[in-house]
Amino acid sequence: MYGEDHFVMMLAPTHRNGCVQSICSWLEDSEWTSVLENAQVTSPGTADSFLKASPVTTTRRTHQVTAYTLYRLLSKAYCQYKDVLRYDEVILEFEEWCLELSKQSPQIE
Repeated sequence: MYGEDHFVMMLAPTHRNGCVQSICSWLEDSEWTSVLENAQVTSPGTADSFLKASPVTTTRRTHQVTAYTLYRLLSKAYCQYKDVLRYDEVILEFEEWCLELSKQSPQIE
């Protein structure tokens, strides 16, 4: 009932803002803004402002949407993986499948 698996750790707002700025610096050369523009999520100017973390709340929300979208795509790929298996093949659990996938493609981690 009271184990470490029952707690959620959250950073204070100043730490979260620092994390957002760190993420923005990592994304600077990643073409992330192009993805947002091509997906028509935002305009080029707004996408560039996300990298500067000028509107911190908006930037944080955009990162959350990005993470959610990537998770959804991963979940969809897992469902497709299960659909193409033959009846005699072992179905890996989602976490195991992700680990196997990350061995083949380091970008999955």
